[in-house]
Order: sequence, then C-alpha cells, then structure tokens
Amino acid sequence: MRSVSQEELLETAFDWLERVRSQSATDSDQRALEIWLSQSYLHEEAFERARTYDSAFDQLELKDIDASLLEPLAVEQDPDLKRRVISWFSIPSFQLAAAALALTAISLSIAASYILESASSAPDAPVLLAYETGLGEQKTIALPDGSAVTLDSRTTLTVEISDDSRSVRLNAGAAHFDVVSEPARPFAVSADNLTVTVRGTEFDVRNNAGVQRVGVAEGLVEVTYPFVLYGNPSQLSTLKRLAAGEQVVASLDEGLSTKSSIDPNRIALWRDRILFYERAPLEEMIADANRFSDREIILSEQMRLEGKTISGSFRTDDIDGMLAMISLNFDVAIDESDTGRIVLTPRY
Repeated sequence: MRSVSQEELLETAFDWLERVRSQSATDSDQRALEIWLSQSYLHEEAFERARTYDSAFDQLELKDIDASLLEPLAVEQDPDLKRRVISWFSIPSFQLAAAALALTAISLSIAASYILESASSAPDAPVLLAYETGLGEQKTIALPDGSAVTLDSRTTLTVEISDDSRSVRLNAGAAHFDVVSEPARPFAVSADNLTVTVRGTEFDVRNNAGVQRVGVAEGLVEVTYPFVLYGNPSQLSTLKRLAAGEQVVASLDEGLSTKSSIDPNRIALWRDRILFYERAPLEEMIADANRFSDREIILSEQMRLEGKTISGSFRTDDIDGMLAMISLNFDVAIDESDTGRIVLTPRY
C-alpha cells in the first residue's frame, strides 16, 4: 500500500476543515471526520496543524496587509497556488519561518478579501447570560441557540453566544448539556482548567472542590486539560476524545485521568436526586454534599485524605445517609455539636 506523505495528509486535513465549517455541513460530515481522525494519530496531527495554520488568519487585520496585495486573488490566477503553499508548510524547516512568511506575503490576499467583506457588515454583539440555582433547586434553561442545560443545586454558570462561537463557563456545581448540532459553531464548556468542546451531543460536567468530571451520554466530545507538573498546570495540554458511555476526571493533583467506562444511565443521576461515585476523592463528595446541606460539612485540619477515595451513591435529600457511608468507609467521627455545621474528625 502506498504511504501517504505529510503534504497529502495536510491537504486532506484542510479539506476536512473546510467541509465541517461549511454552512451546508451536516451531522454526517462531522461523523465522517471523526472516523477519519480515529484511523491514525497522523490524521489527528495533520488536522491540528491545519487548524493552527487556519487560526493564524484570524489574527490578521487590514492594517497588516500591503495595499499591493489587494488585487484580484492570486488563487484566481493560479488555482494550484494553495496546493503549493500547503506543500511548503509541510517541509519541517519551513514550519515556523516559512509558514509565517507565506501567510503574510502570499496568502494575505485571501485574508484581505475576508477582512474587507467582514468590515462591510459588523457581526451581532454576543449574547451574555448568567444563571444560578439555590439550595436544593434544579433548573432547565433553553439557550438562544436551541441547546438545553439543566443546573443542579447551588450551581453557577455564564454563557456567551456569538455568530461564530458558543461558550459556557461552569463556575461551580453540576450541569447537564443537550447541545444542538452546529458543525460550524462549536460549543465549549470550561470548568477551571478543563475544557469540553462539542458540536452536538449530550453530556454532563461536574466541578467541585477542584475536581472536574465529564461523562458522555450521547455523541462525542473533546476534553482538554493542562499537563500537570508538580501540581501546577503547564503550557502543554492533554486531549482525550470521549464517546457515549465514557468519562474522565481531572484535578491538579492527578491531571487528566485515563478514560473509563460508565453506564450512560448513571450520567446525570443527580437530576433524580442521586449522586453516584466510583473511586472519587472524599473532598469531592463532601463538596457535592454541601450543595444540598443547610449545614456546612467540613473536614478538620487533622484529616489526612491524600489518595483516599470512595465509591457508592446517596440521595441528595439524605445527608445523614451520606455521612453514615463516610463513617463506614473511613475511621472518622462526625461532630454535630455545632448547629451551623458538621465537622468530620479522625477517630483515634
């Protein structure tokens, strides 16, 4: 079988990028891209390079363009130009310097045309929204793009929707998303250092006590998280693609976990007032419980929890049951002498 060169892979990646961003793109186009990406890590690398080169055009402004370039598009005079530019980009020695020169000296006529066209019609201002739920409250919200998000107790999030992007920040709590497919306008959810990007699917995100969880009920999502060095996020990122029935966990202690299986029916069980855990940090469980408790649950300074996890489930209206579960799994005493809070201390 003939091997495919980097040049050909990059050209194919550009074709895929153009295809899924087209106004006529369909769910079938997105699924076909996902199949192509899954066939080889080389496909994923080529697609990421294509997106990197493409994003460079977004940084251009009209003042950056030489007036002599505002002539009929070079590609109209030489249809093979784009192919040759891609070829130059695929040569390792040119990947930085030559790519920049090519973008500013050869391909800018394409960018100039785009900028001039955009300047003639300013985009609509982005829609900015904020939502919050109180103790024990759940709320389902219809977003302007037709997507739906269900918020759990004591959850806060902000939404920004513009002509070319859909962004949500989950500040704390839990949210379940049912996203309308728009291949040309990705939907991104961020929770602390974690980002989930989709185009149309159903998934769950929880953000408590510095721990983020993502579970997928339908479709595919991309999860990115910084590579953690000595407990701190680095400039490098880890990316994992999750399908239905898969989940990941992220924290600055452990970084982004490997994928694990989960029954899709257990995703977002909190909508039925049930919290389910499998090898979860105890701190995360306590933070979850505090979203449903009218008394703050805290861990005493003497509690040493490094590496301690818990599995099980409890009803959100049964905090006493949750405390009993903790008492059975760990050697702790539950101090309820203070009417305003519950303190967990080691049992000596």
